[in-house]
Amino acid sequence: MRLETLLTHPAVQALGWALLHFVWQGALLAAVLIVANTLTRRPRIRYAIGCMAMLLIPVVFMATALRSDHAATQHTIPAHYDVPPTDTTVMAPPGPAAIAAPAPDRLANLPGWIVCGWLMGVLAFSIYTLVGWMRIRRLKRGAAEPANSAWLEAMADLMRRFQISRPVRLYISAIAEVPAVVGWMRPYILLPVSAVTGLNESQLRAILAHELAHIRRYDYLVNLLQNAVETLLFYHPAVWWVSRQIRQERENCCDDLAVEVCGDVMVYATALAQLEELRGSISEPALAATRGDLLARIRRLTGQDIGNSPARISGLAGAILAAAFLIGAIIVTGAVPAIHAQSPPQTLRFEVASVKPTLDQTEFMTQALARGQTSGVAMRVSGLRVDIDSGNMKYLISTAYRINIQLIVAPAWVNEGETSFAVHAVMPQGSTQEQIPDMLRTLLAARFHLAAHRAVADVPGYALVAGRSGPKLKKPGDVDLSACEKWVEVAVPAGAGNRMCRTTQQVGDRSVPITMMTNSEWGPLLSSNSAGESHTEYFRITMPKLAEVLTRGLSTGGWFGAAPLSFLPVVDRSGIAGAWDVTLDTANAADEKLSSYSESLEKQGLRLERTTTPVEKLVVDAVDRVPTEN
Repeated sequence: MRLETLLTHPAVQALGWALLHFVWQGALLAAVLIVANTLTRRPRIRYAIGCMAMLLIPVVFMATALRSDHAATQHTIPAHYDVPPTDTTVMAPPGPAAIAAPAPDRLANLPGWIVCGWLMGVLAFSIYTLVGWMRIRRLKRGAAEPANSAWLEAMADLMRRFQISRPVRLYISAIAEVPAVVGWMRPYILLPVSAVTGLNESQLRAILAHELAHIRRYDYLVNLLQNAVETLLFYHPAVWWVSRQIRQERENCCDDLAVEVCGDVMVYATALAQLEELRGSISEPALAATRGDLLARIRRLTGQDIGNSPARISGLAGAILAAAFLIGAIIVTGAVPAIHAQSPPQTLRFEVASVKPTLDQTEFMTQALARGQTSGVAMRVSGLRVDIDSGNMKYLISTAYRINIQLIVAPAWVNEGETSFAVHAVMPQGSTQEQIPDMLRTLLAARFHLAAHRAVADVPGYALVAGRSGPKLKKPGDVDLSACEKWVEVAVPAGAGNRMCRTTQQVGDRSVPITMMTNSEWGPLLSSNSAGESHTEYFRITMPKLAEVLTRGLSTGGWFGAAPLSFLPVVDRSGIAGAWDVTLDTANAADEKLSSYSESLEKQGLRLERTTTPVEKLVVDAVDRVPTEN
């Protein structure tokens, strides 16, 4: 899959916008937690509120991502529309008179690049967490021995008082720096040798009670959730601040339980103070007695906790709230790409416009050809005047929305092309041809009450890629103009400057019809049909344009009126730049097109391989059969 296709995938876009929106959402959750903490000083309540905030963080983020993804794909094809069951939408070449689409918005790929950076960060933090896990696991295996029977009896007594029925193992470690709990299903406590030799029996019993309190409260599970959220949303300071508050209040809760079981605050506070001298760094997955702000914990236990000023906390919360709403407003109103806008400026309209029903487009085209005209449907622009002698509704919508007619999903009468219209209009002074689609869209909305939306989905198709031995393409040339005498001007989507000539060439006893064009929608070409086969030479054609040709050839039916019976997208993933001469010898039978295309491409070092690609379609929600009066 090409990088640009991946960056603009609806799921990637939704994830990118969710990451952006979480900048203000995370700040808002942190501000709410600050306000909640001012209302109570009880560690258990603060811990519960912090856990709820931590749980809301991934919930809010995922809800935003799902909502963004739903917003990109929420529009589905109405059931009452007569769409062939085999129709699959594809970004195909424009219709006969479609005008080139404007340049893509520069911000369109911004969410995709944000996701790329986010994935690299998640990978880095995942590796860091994995290394921490490996280090903790090594603590048990490296110079750790089961505790003696005296300490096992002391722990068993504390477990009865904590009402812990699960088996808990106790190890004395020569390399652990502080007491810690590891594991949830089969937890074990590591006591460093320095703690066993440096603390008296009462102090060590109090520390052991603290570790058992972690097990009693299932703190290890909450710690795992914190590690996961910190890894996924590592870029937001609010996530780390909320997680720090949870760890601080968790230690406070375990301190209270340890004091309640041991009964002596000073013994426990002294044990914590002595442990501080032994303190070293320990990996995140473990729960240690020295985690959190140890000085604040000792002050709280001894009644010296001065706390934070409510006014100061309220001011901080207010500042964070203001910043959250400011960031949210910037993201929502200022950073959203303009590609979401679907309606043209209402002031961009024709100065004068006439719309009248006319002959069926196919019948009109037949009569035009009978009169010697090479095209009866092309849009003609002369100065400020715009004329469409006969265009069915699908053609008009295609031109107005700058989208191929095969990408339009509409009611049955639009798909069948049974009604055509003549449009004659005058543009206002200063207008350019590039503004015609926007003016036509305004005209269709006013005269036919046209309303439409876009939908994106992954569909099966083919990718044009280089062969295993590399491309074998001819250097760019040009069509031989001397082979034909009667050249006529023919309008194409690329604009003026195209001439076409029809002649015949004698091949044996047969006359083979030949068509030459100097600037078709795919560039200069020469084509002939004989005995059920087509031979087409494309001069100076790019690989994306060749993919459009293959899309047109592999899709069957409905190219001038109704929707195609089958629709197979071909996307260029060859990586071949520049323009080249390409020859396609293909069977006219629909069931032989793919094999004949593959054979022709293989001779030129190209091939088709199956793939999926995101495509955008235009779904017509409402359109009148009869226009309002002129």
